[in-house]
Amino acid sequence: MNKLIKNISTISISLWALIACNDSSKSLPANNYSRTKGFDWLEGTWENQSKEGTLTESWEKMNDSTFKGQSYFVTGTDTSFSESISLVQRNGELLFIPVVKDQNNGLGISFRLITMNEKDLIFENAEHDYPQRISYHHVSNDSLIAEISGNKGGELKSEQFPMRRKS
Repeated sequence: MNKLIKNISTISISLWALIACNDSSKSLPANNYSRTKGFDWLEGTWENQSKEGTLTESWEKMNDSTFKGQSYFVTGTDTSFSESISLVQRNGELLFIPVVKDQNNGLGISFRLITMNEKDLIFENAEHDYPQRISYHHVSNDSLIAEISGNKGGELKSEQFPMRRKS
C-alpha cells in the first residue's frame, strides 16, 4: 500500500510540474501588441529604381498585431517578381512571412524577429534555403535599406535595396 501511495504521489508531483512549466499565460502577456509599434516607420510605399527595373514595396497596418505588405519588381512593363508579406505578432513572437507566387506551394515561410530597435528590424530563418536573413534599416523618414542575406550554394551572399518613400 505504501508503494502505491508513493507512486501516486510521484505522478501527482510530476503532473503538477508539467502543468506549471507549460502555463504560457504567465510568461507571455495576453494581447500585448506594443512590440508591433516598432514597425510604424515601415508604413507607406517604398521604391528602388535601378537600370534593371523598379522594386516597389508597400506596407499597411491592418490592426494592433498585423502589417500587410506587397513587394514587386517591374522590368519595362513586365512584373518579374511579386510577393505578399505579413508582419505579425503571434504567441509573443514577431514574424515576417512572405508568400511568393509559384513557390513553396503558395505557403508562407516564417522568419522570426531577432533584432528590433528604432532603426532596425532583422528577421531570421536558418532553415530556409536563401535568404536566411531579411532586414530593414530605417535611414530617415524618406529612406530605408532592405537587405536579404545568407548562404547560397555554399557562398555567403548579401543583396541590398536602398529605397525611397514614394508615399
